[in-house]
Amino acid sequence: MLGFLEGHLAPHAAGLKRGYGMLTKSSSGILSNGKPAIMGIALTVIVAGLTVAARVGPSAEPNTHVGLFELGPSQAADILGDPAIPGPDWADIFDANGAVKDMSGGVAAAFMKDDLSPSGAVDRTTYSGAGGSNKNSDPISAWHWDSGSVPAKDDLSNSYAWATTKLVGGQAHLFVYAGFERIEESGDSHVDIEFFQADVTLDEEVPCNDPGTDVTPCNFVGTRTAGDIIVSMDFLNGGGLGTMSVRKWSGSAYVQVGSRNGEGCNPADTICGFNNGGPIDGGPWPNYERHGVEVQMLPRNAFTEFGIDVTSVLGGTPCLTSIMGKTRSSQSFTAELKDFSGPVAFPVCAIIWHKIDNAAKPLGSATFQVCRTHSFNAQTGAFTDIPDECKAVPDNVDGKLDANDVDMDGRPGEFEIGSLQLGRYTIWETVPPPGWGADPDIVTVDFTGGTLQFEIRDPFVDGRPIVKISAFGYTNTPTGTPTTGVVSGVTVYTARLENFGTATASLSGSLAVTVTGQGAGTFTCTGTGVTNCKISWSGVALAPGAEVTYTLTFTYVNFADGAQVKADLAATYATPPDATVVRQASGSPAVIIFTVQGD
Repeated sequence: MLGFLEGHLAPHAAGLKRGYGMLTKSSSGILSNGKPAIMGIALTVIVAGLTVAARVGPSAEPNTHVGLFELGPSQAADILGDPAIPGPDWADIFDANGAVKDMSGGVAAAFMKDDLSPSGAVDRTTYSGAGGSNKNSDPISAWHWDSGSVPAKDDLSNSYAWATTKLVGGQAHLFVYAGFERIEESGDSHVDIEFFQADVTLDEEVPCNDPGTDVTPCNFVGTRTAGDIIVSMDFLNGGGLGTMSVRKWSGSAYVQVGSRNGEGCNPADTICGFNNGGPIDGGPWPNYERHGVEVQMLPRNAFTEFGIDVTSVLGGTPCLTSIMGKTRSSQSFTAELKDFSGPVAFPVCAIIWHKIDNAAKPLGSATFQVCRTHSFNAQTGAFTDIPDECKAVPDNVDGKLDANDVDMDGRPGEFEIGSLQLGRYTIWETVPPPGWGADPDIVTVDFTGGTLQFEIRDPFVDGRPIVKISAFGYTNTPTGTPTTGVVSGVTVYTARLENFGTATASLSGSLAVTVTGQGAGTFTCTGTGVTNCKISWSGVALAPGAEVTYTLTFTYVNFADGAQVKADLAATYATPPDATVVRQASGSPAVIIFTVQGD
């Protein structure tokens, strides 16, 4: 598992997949729809595959408040887990660095640490007024960010989220939980946690690199999708939770679909929110108070957590992909935005696959093609052929999620894509890593609503050619009947090379004969392709299991005693179409020398 990552454009380190929703490459699977800074920006994200049925516990009808997560209760929200209460708590999921230590049966988890700006410090990620309006009603691409400072009541500290699934009435429901810490717990503040189905990122590394007078601050990259969610919490003077509302993006605006006044749960137990009613342990990670001083205990109302049965509240299950936290200047939903944390990857719907070499070791740097070839109607259960919607998926190997990354897993040889729609997908390798041959398999996945994430457990395996000199020798036949030593004769050299690997080799090399000390003797060389006693080859395709033989005939006459005849064999090979990785054939170079004895 990748550990703690630095930087806002390095938001995702996917952990070891342990999913039970899986697909072998010979079949298709079913998937679902889906200061100097006082505190450095850092985050870790992990995702695990699952089968919804595998998540069914003792109760097939769980609610948001009980059983899935240690949420609340009123005035008793906390961070440390209690073994007597079912479900994990935040300190069960994340370690002191914000890295995921235990997914606890969840499908996605994210921890966001934001800079703070009290006492003259600088927060490198705040909304910038220099670029114009920054409101929830604005397009994401219209938001601007830069270094700055915000009032303590609007200053986000640690934020975290976790998602899981459970059957409710025989249907898979997505439950999302989030918690956050405020450094000014008694102020009138307003916090939004927004979940996107598309990838949302910053346009460059933190800090915003706009030297001089900042006329054009940095931007956000991404768009909203119908079904995106924003959870808004408005706190009263004194820090109490006043209202909690859930809105759904209609395609043109956010529409409220649920709410709750004060702490507790709504009557349907699908929306719950709670504060800490007294000092609580802030968990293993650093916590801060309003002056930027690190503290261990969070005071009353400094910590808030909520849980939502997303499927029930929205009437469907969106394939969430990224998350961010925000603060507003006032209770109005369209008030100016102030501070933010994230955005980071939070892919609850994903296709996951693995890439290994012929020794079953992770193999990085391949590129895959993923095509959505059919749409799917969940009501009728019918697939409809559509023009292929394809995208290339280069392996993300740097442990980061940058703005243009399609692969959300930063480990070499590990692939994960989100932002999925219902339909049929095909996945295949188009560009193998240099020196390797692509796995020829094409995998088909039907993404129809059975699971939120799906893992192709049978890995794509790249082979490579393994060329060896399997034979190199000669026959040396005297000319006529020798009376003393053999000074004239015919030597036939034979070299055989064989490909013991699983990918075609592009073979190059030469077999050359040279002579020293022959005196007045003469010699000639013959054979197919032989020039000046040398035969050369280049770009010869050698399929797996195939062999190729080269022959050179050397005829010598009246060589002096002690003359030496030397045959040099050298062979290299590449893996087409790549020509950058060139390997020596096993056994190469090889040399044969014989000496003429004239007495």
